[in-house]
Amino acid sequence: MLRPRPVSDDDLPSLSEQLGTILIGLFAGGVAVAFHAVMNLAEETRAELAVLADSHSLLAEAGIVLACGLLAAASVALVRKVAPEAEGSGIAAVLEAQRSPGPIRALRIMWVKFVAGFCGLASGMPLGREGPSVQIGAASAAVWAAALLSSAVALSGGSGRHRGGLQRAALRSRLLV
Repeated sequence: MLRPRPVSDDDLPSLSEQLGTILIGLFAGGVAVAFHAVMNLAEETRAELAVLADSHSLLAEAGIVLACGLLAAASVALVRKVAPEAEGSGIAAVLEAQRSPGPIRALRIMWVKFVAGFCGLASGMPLGREGPSVQIGAASAAVWAAALLSSAVALSGGSGRHRGGLQRAALRSRLLV
């Protein structure tokens, strides 16, 4: 029969690691909430365009169809030209980023997901919210973790005294997202 091992101080994360994980999680969650607010604005914009199309002449309706087409084209062009890794739902991209080392273009992914998501949803494209929220959360966690790590290295005078805890916090936040 297996007996539980007593908890020791070695099992607990350091205070800097715990605080870093909390800060990274708060930032990632805040960015995901902002994304949902932008998506709500896009849905309201699309609904207002539909009402406008119904209440005006055929020329106004053609203009609205043209505007929606331009919004959809802008959404697709942004993703294809600026940040191809922002394509799709986002969950598969986050899993792939965890498996393969390499540079992450987190800021670019975040703003492209925001703007392309708004344009696409306002144009009438059917877009989900969960997958992009995961990718935006992971990208914002990577940005915040890098900022925390660089500030910890600067505070410790480059000695790396706090660096290990924040690196572990960054890794945990990336795995939790």
